[in-house]
Amino acid sequence: MVAVIGLVGSPRREQGLTHRLVRAALDGAERQGAETRLEYLADWGVGPCTDCGAACFADGVCVKSRRVTELTALVN
Repeated sequence: MVAVIGLVGSPRREQGLTHRLVRAALDGAERQGAETRLEYLADWGVGPCTDCGAACFADGVCVKSRRVTELTALVN
């Protein structure tokens, strides 16, 4: 089965246009038989990448944030 994750980065959560767009895309994926999951980045407490030079893009492990590593694992 195909799995699709929708990530909403807007701090407005369900009130924002980003949520509506992501939800519409997930609804379409569900109609086609995909398993879906909706996540709000605000719930994850992650900040922007600081380009610290670690190998996170190669191995998926962020040396600055365990939560970023957990989030990365969802989409890989």
